[in-house]
Amino acid sequence: DPARLPHVGSAVSKSQVLAEVEQFVTASEQVQFAATQAQLQSAFEQAQHEIQLRQTELDRSRQLYEGGAIPLKQVQAAEFELKQAESRLDGARHAKAQYEAILSQQNSRPRRLPILAPISGTVVAADLTAGQQTDPTHSLMTIVDLSRLWVEVTLHESDLSLIRRTKSIEFTTPASPGRTYTAKRITIGSLVDPANRTLTAVFEANNPDGSLTTGMTAEAGIPTGPSARVPLIPVSALLSIEGQPAVYVETERGVYQLRRIVTSQRNGENIAVTQGLKEGEKVVTVGAGTVRSEALKNQIPTEAEVEKR
Repeated sequence: DPARLPHVGSAVSKSQVLAEVEQFVTASEQVQFAATQAQLQSAFEQAQHEIQLRQTELDRSRQLYEGGAIPLKQVQAAEFELKQAESRLDGARHAKAQYEAILSQQNSRPRRLPILAPISGTVVAADLTAGQQTDPTHSLMTIVDLSRLWVEVTLHESDLSLIRRTKSIEFTTPASPGRTYTAKRITIGSLVDPANRTLTAVFEANNPDGSLTTGMTAEAGIPTGPSARVPLIPVSALLSIEGQPAVYVETERGVYQLRRIVTSQRNGENIAVTQGLKEGEKVVTVGAGTVRSEALKNQIPTEAEVEKR
């Protein structure tokens, strides 16, 4: 019944019959059936021929025994061989008849097979209509368990230390303004995108009322602990010294010092500095790489070198 076929949005239960397919015998299957039938027919004919040979041998053995040419045990052996051949003939006849009965059923009506739901969930994609032809490579429908959904959060690598300390996050979606959802951490990606220095963390959110669905966009917040005032600097001011972030700080007019810092959460084009920089200190935000090149020429001291002096 076409009206009973599942459609997008339908709720289904595990093992529920979603549809039925009629399986017809394909051309390749017909070739295989014919080959098997020929093999069974050949085995049956060989068994018949063996019966004739064993019967001839038994008749000859009896004549020789009556003439005193052979002992009785040879006659008994010939009788045993004939019985064995008769048993093989019965087996070949039964196999041939059974297979022919199966072929008769295959040719008389197609096989009807049910399609069962593998899980309980919601149909999110469906491509089936009554009477359409299909094959094992064609996807008829997609069922998703929407009671729990994964939330993929893209993070900057500078936020990795924060996310490792975080067991859950809060997020919002444009579809439910004013509502905040909670999701627990499942895993953190191990590969950083070299183009934008980001990685992905996966969280799981409960969705009992079905207000969330796959493909939604969301905005997530990462708990950072108690609030504290920290300097924000443009990302363009950052340099990498032996793999560690650093900036040039103006210690007096026209004098710059290379200083290693510890960064935290990034906010757009700015990034928070938790160690190495005081509020109000000025850093080189444009052309820091050029200053670095000049520093190598003129040996502008680093903070560590100043302390040594």
